[in-house]
Amino acid sequence: MPRHKMAPGTWGDIGYRRLSDGTLEGRVYYRTAAGVRRDTTARGKTKAAIERALKSRLPELVAAAPEDATANLTVADVARAWIDWEQQKVNEVPRQKAPTTHAEHCRIIRATLLPQFGDVRAGDLRSGEVHNWYTNAHRKTPALARHAKSVLSAIMDYGGVMGAYDGENPCAKVKSMRRGKREVFAPNISELRVFRDAVEAYMNDPDRPGPAPSDLLIDVIDLILATGLRIGEVLGLRYGDDIILDAEQPYVVVHGAVKEKGGAKRWEPFPKTEASRRAIALPPFAVAVIRRRAAANRTGSPYLFHTWPSRPDKVQRPNGQQDVHRALRNVRAHAGLPDDYIPHALRKNVATQIAAADGLSAAASYMGHSDLRITDQFYFRREMQTADSSALLQAQYEVMTSRSGTN
Repeated sequence: MPRHKMAPGTWGDIGYRRLSDGTLEGRVYYRTAAGVRRDTTARGKTKAAIERALKSRLPELVAAAPEDATANLTVADVARAWIDWEQQKVNEVPRQKAPTTHAEHCRIIRATLLPQFGDVRAGDLRSGEVHNWYTNAHRKTPALARHAKSVLSAIMDYGGVMGAYDGENPCAKVKSMRRGKREVFAPNISELRVFRDAVEAYMNDPDRPGPAPSDLLIDVIDLILATGLRIGEVLGLRYGDDIILDAEQPYVVVHGAVKEKGGAKRWEPFPKTEASRRAIALPPFAVAVIRRRAAANRTGSPYLFHTWPSRPDKVQRPNGQQDVHRALRNVRAHAGLPDDYIPHALRKNVATQIAAADGLSAAASYMGHSDLRITDQFYFRREMQTADSSALLQAQYEVMTSRSGTN
């Protein structure tokens, strides 16, 4: 139940508690004539004495002179100021924030946070209110609840700088609920073979409806398996800028990714995180894919994966993620594969292989993760079968139970 909002110039009921030294303390919340919510305390031997002390000072406290205008700012006011501040990061050269990220934050504020907290004065927002909202929202949409709480925390941090409230950010004490551990689908060799064979079978089916098949899907699959890149990072690879084949060890560099949210598909100089900016050595089969596509690039497109414009005057764009997902949905339907077979599962295969060979730290670096826990919890497929240590334990048992012939 929402807390009753006191009118300016009034106060609520007194609450009492017994302190560790036996003293009785009373606390009462009041709202000044300017509308600012505050509290005051008094101590005494009896409730009556505390009540007299508090009521003697409350009229003067609630009649306090109006304070700075920032004390009356609502969460909606602070959110609008925060959006303007963040927009400056988008407009800076070079950009400090991706437009798609900013657009998503604005959507969350508009659709989730303002209906819940917009009219609340920033100085009145309490950790308990945020906790109750977050707990209920997490039951319905865990990912959205986590993201929205993060945005609200950033807004309130900015509100503290503005002077909209005193003390600690009310979001700081609200702990995020732990994500449930899910089984990671990182296809093994036999599953990868099924995956790739299904793509080839679909491409070679003479009765398959639709336009003639292209190498887009099979090449994207092979390059993800060669690099562990995210699908947007693979589609964003550009000749010369990101692809270096004339080095002793050919490699690719992640400088950005293809984005589709908030407009037409386009390349942006923002991978998912700063840790995603990385260079990755290419195995020979990946070099062969890139050289073949470069030789077939008759339009001079800067992108390794690009659309074919219907007219010379049309803008050439990189292929988007939905181009790949659309083709893959057709493959799954054609072969009867489960929905687990997606490009991101291939990244998890790469993470599992590297983690098993070189450890989680190497896998996290390769994947572009800023936190080892992400790799461990969501990418690394742990096998049920453990290492065979039976001989080691048998030897220990034999030593433990052996008895010498003489004492």
